[in-house]
Amino acid sequence: MYIFITLLKIYLYNTIQKMIDMSNCKI
Repeated sequence: MYIFITLLKIYLYNTIQKMIDMSNCKI
């Protein structure tokens, strides 16, 4: 269960980073 939570955090972090990168590209 702990591993699942860790993977979920990594997935969310990567998704947020991608969104930030897309926002920076538009500007």
